[in-house]
Amino acid sequence: MSKQKLFNLTTTLLILLLTFACGKEENNNNTNNNNTNNSNTNSPVTPSPTPLSLATETPLPKKTNPPQPTISPPQKSDQDILKIIYSKENEIKLCDGQLDQEVSRQSSSVYTLNKQEYLVEILCFMGAYQGNYEYIFYKNEGGNVTIKPLLFKSFIADGQGKFNSTIVRSLAGISNYNSEQKVLNIYTKDRGLGDCGSTAQYQWENNEFELIEYKSKSECDGNALEPEDYPVIYTNKKQNSPQSQTELSDQDLINNILNQKDQLNFCTDGFQEDVAQESSQVYNINDQEKLVQIICYRGAYQGGSHFFLVNNNEIQPLYLTEFTENENGEILEEQENFITGLADYDQNQQTLSIFKKYAGHGGCGTNATYQWQEISFELLEYRANFDCNKAISPEDWQLIYPNN
Repeated sequence: MSKQKLFNLTTTLLILLLTFACGKEENNNNTNNNNTNNSNTNSPVTPSPTPLSLATETPLPKKTNPPQPTISPPQKSDQDILKIIYSKENEIKLCDGQLDQEVSRQSSSVYTLNKQEYLVEILCFMGAYQGNYEYIFYKNEGGNVTIKPLLFKSFIADGQGKFNSTIVRSLAGISNYNSEQKVLNIYTKDRGLGDCGSTAQYQWENNEFELIEYKSKSECDGNALEPEDYPVIYTNKKQNSPQSQTELSDQDLINNILNQKDQLNFCTDGFQEDVAQESSQVYNINDQEKLVQIICYRGAYQGGSHFFLVNNNEIQPLYLTEFTENENGEILEEQENFITGLADYDQNQQTLSIFKKYAGHGGCGTNATYQWQEISFELLEYRANFDCNKAISPEDWQLIYPNN
């Protein structure tokens, strides 16, 4: 090929390349113009990326903590509850200053009543054969803690066979709490031999303990009885009295007491059921209380009776002051809940007269008058002639009480 032809071919190729390049640039320009026009007519376009150096900085949202769930206070363990109570020892006068810390921490107990409430048994100290306890009602409601020392109804023997009601905070004895039935039993020995003592049964109700039954054998005479055989001093067994007293007739009330004869341990020296049913009496003391005389039997010229104070479902045996003469001629005062003689109760004056014959002729015996005082009979006068060989008229009998 000649040089002239080669030159012409090369020139033609350059012209074609330039033409193609120019056409492509024009198309690009037209496309950009069309995009601009389309944007002016609200047509969507894809924006070109903005260089980082020219980007507008958008503030990030402030970091916030997510809402936290409400958490209930953790349940206290038994030891936690005991620690809190021990920390209040002085404030609540725990164990009246007689707390044995080492023994108490090892042997005290916590019983769950519900998710917030607990019964705490504090062993204050151990004696030779039984412990001394206090009981605390503990409640934790949303962090608000209630600590309430509990009180108990009990009875104290006066040494002469009479029992007086009292309120105590500490209980001495052997304790047994049934968490299912919520019943607390206390067996108390008056001495290590175990021939005298008491038993008490309490029912948990309305955040306190209610006395259900109290038995006692106060004579430490060397004759040991099973605690369940102790004489009943007080009973409030509602399960045995489904009806309230206001719904019971006098006869129903008598029958209700007779149905508890074994539990109340009365008429043990003789019992004539027909006499008890027909001759027992009910007297109104006030709107709520009744005096019930259960006549166990009738003899040739007198009978044997027990007296009970009844307040709604509570049945409490009553004791009367009497005097006897021993073989040495000494006059001894006694408290008796079984009375022989002819009893006459004046409901208007609330006085009880008991005339007891030692012999059919009536020239010896005792004659007593009692006045009702709130919950028991108080002796007003007691006359006696213990020598039936010297029969005299009752009004001339020796004045034993008052002895001034």
